[in-house]
Amino acid sequence: MNHNRSQHWNIVHRLYVGAFAIFISFASWASPLYAQAPKEWDPKRTWVFVIGVLEWIDPNIRGFPKDHRQDAELVETLKTRGVPESRIVCLYDTEATVARASEAFDQILSKTEPDDWLILENLVYGFKGDPTMDDDANGFVTLGEVASNILEDMTFADDQMPQYVMTRPLTSDVVISKVAGLAQGGVGRRVEVLSNGEWFRALVKDREGDRFLVHYYGYPSIKDDWVERSEIRLLTKLTFGAGLIVDVESSGTWYPSKILAVKNGLHLVRYAGWGKEWNEWVPASRIRILQSTK
Repeated sequence: MNHNRSQHWNIVHRLYVGAFAIFISFASWASPLYAQAPKEWDPKRTWVFVIGVLEWIDPNIRGFPKDHRQDAELVETLKTRGVPESRIVCLYDTEATVARASEAFDQILSKTEPDDWLILENLVYGFKGDPTMDDDANGFVTLGEVASNILEDMTFADDQMPQYVMTRPLTSDVVISKVAGLAQGGVGRRVEVLSNGEWFRALVKDREGDRFLVHYYGYPSIKDDWVERSEIRLLTKLTFGAGLIVDVESSGTWYPSKILAVKNGLHLVRYAGWGKEWNEWVPASRIRILQSTK
């Protein structure tokens, strides 16, 4: 590979997932091939409210490059799928003040109908019908599959635990796209790929024999690359057991803490003397096991 992936990774070492509010109503699903999903997303009845922030006033919070930003890609994908531009409101970076967002949100709420629903998530690949999102390989992508894949991506590539909300009666079996073809064996697997002497986390997007097309987390899709099987390895994350009393690093300082739960290679910790609102999901690299004293 000719580009300096290591330098770019130092700049963008985390995935960006913006805040998206999408109001959706559904039409009946008529296909007998998928009787379990009676609801289908209707783009003509969709309202989209997007807040995307890639820069902050606080110098301690590192910004993100604005090329190929995911929030803008989601908006363009929804337009392509048929969402009217008049039903889309976007506030990016300095536009996304609390006052302006609140005002714009109230305006869009006043235009929605009673049978519209609310989703919070990054749905780019789901709305595109990407085969890697079709976990059960039935030819359809549901909201539940999108949520599951985002959880896997964020915990695997970025050591972050994402959150999403589905309001009733919206359910995880709602179909948002059809998949053009079925994924081959190994496609959709999260791996590490050797490039220029370093290992980088990636998602397998396609396969031809023993060659794999991989998408590097934190990079635009134009950087996707075909690699050999010998350049791929699985990643096993170190974890500690729930209930342990440990030290956890935060902003360069170690704090006594307790591990409350373990999920997808991350640990939910509670900092001693701090309220539960400060609980945090952290990787093993931020945990220090206390040495026993005898």
